[in-house]
Amino acid sequence: MAVPKRRLSRRKKRVNMKKKMRKIINILQNPVRCKYCGHLKIPHMVCFNCKKY
Repeated sequence: MAVPKRRLSRRKKRVNMKKKMRKIINILQNPVRCKYCGHLKIPHMVCFNCKKY
């Protein structure tokens, strides 16, 4: 199993988390309408209402 050679510094850890959170926030701010049922959904995800992509 792969093991990291060095421990991540606090700064690098925070920078990585900030990148991930920015991506999540961007996805949640741009909902789209489902083609089949018209409910709001997250882009590139299955619709929770009709279970279609």
